[in-house]
Amino acid sequence: MMPNERKSGKITTDARVKAGGNDPQIRALWRKRCADFWREMNIYLRDVVRSGFPGFVLLFAIVASIGYGQILKGITSDFPQAWITVPVLTVALASGRPRTFLKDADTMFLLPAEYRTSGYFQAGFRYSLFINAGLAMAATIVVWPLYAHVKGSEAVPFGWLAIMILLLKWSNLLASWHESRMTAKPARIVYTSVRWGLNGIVMAALFHYGMLPGAIAALLAVIVTGGIIAAAPKHRIAWSYLIELEKRQLARHYRFYSWFTDVPHLPAQAKNRTWLMKPLTRIVPMKQQHTYLFLFTATFVRGELFGIVGRLSAVAALIVAAMPGTGAKAVAFGIALAITGVQLTALAEYHRHVFWLKLYPASEAQRIPAAAGIAGAALLVQAAVLAAVWACSPGGPAWPAALAVAGGVAWAAAFRALLARRLRRKQQRAS
Repeated sequence: MMPNERKSGKITTDARVKAGGNDPQIRALWRKRCADFWREMNIYLRDVVRSGFPGFVLLFAIVASIGYGQILKGITSDFPQAWITVPVLTVALASGRPRTFLKDADTMFLLPAEYRTSGYFQAGFRYSLFINAGLAMAATIVVWPLYAHVKGSEAVPFGWLAIMILLLKWSNLLASWHESRMTAKPARIVYTSVRWGLNGIVMAALFHYGMLPGAIAALLAVIVTGGIIAAAPKHRIAWSYLIELEKRQLARHYRFYSWFTDVPHLPAQAKNRTWLMKPLTRIVPMKQQHTYLFLFTATFVRGELFGIVGRLSAVAALIVAAMPGTGAKAVAFGIALAITGVQLTALAEYHRHVFWLKLYPASEAQRIPAAAGIAGAALLVQAAVLAAVWACSPGGPAWPAALAVAGGVAWAAAFRALLARRLRRKQQRAS
């Protein structure tokens, strides 16, 4: 409370807002929550890096950029570039919301001090603007070569285009914040739809007619959205809605990282996958000595590890198909099998501390060959799938794909033996 406000015996709303905007405790809370978020994300990012996914992405980006350049050489000036540039930049501009890092408990502890939280949300807006502006500029850089190639000398200079994109991104993020304050859900839906549509119109005017029509369309769009915001009933801060949005943001992060590692924040769910589970379990004889083989088969097929391996295989198949030349395909093929092998080593860690397995009359010695066998079989299937994609991809002979199958078989067998050996040594050290 300000000294002059103590003397007057009352606190005006403007004074509260002004004081709250510079509240050091509120700003410290924002910094702490942001740091906690990235500290947690860094743990998962290390797993992503160890999986080799960034290398895959880099390899794919290099191949895509080479292919992009080759495609541009065959495009003429009558190509309808706006059908590509407009949707891409509309999504880049209209998507994204300010991050708040709010928690459920904030309705109890921060809500009473709402007038002091302006600095908190300002920090969140700046943080979100930095990230979203970077993504918007990345999208602009991607579509710029196509736009400039088609338009030639009529193209808007990149500097002016970048300035306009950044200003539009700032206005969209600000509009998104005011959208979150609307009291009625139908009003938010209508407003969001209008905002996305106006962004599409602005981008169409910019990329089809030029800078001046685009700027006029942008000004009119700001006026329209500003009028809708002013007319709609709003909360000062919609705490419950912002907390729900933050939960969705975190869930998206966790779902992405679950592609590469187990995420404790996501509940472990066994998938049915009866289409695969039934034929596989029929192959495994129903005998006591095959208990762990049946268990690890079901664990792999119905667990998240199957999804991780499947997604890695899908990405690898796209890269193998897109790679020019036998050597590049072979490198992508080998990297894919190596990365999948790293992921499959986690299979043996499942059920290690399950109490009920110690009561079941199954030998612990069965665990290691069962886990290693399932991991090796999964690698073998992946090698066969990638080799089939290789054989069907155009632009080269099919015989290297046959050699890839042989290499995949050798790698799967070697991996199975190495994993079993590693698990036995680990078991001996533990005992």
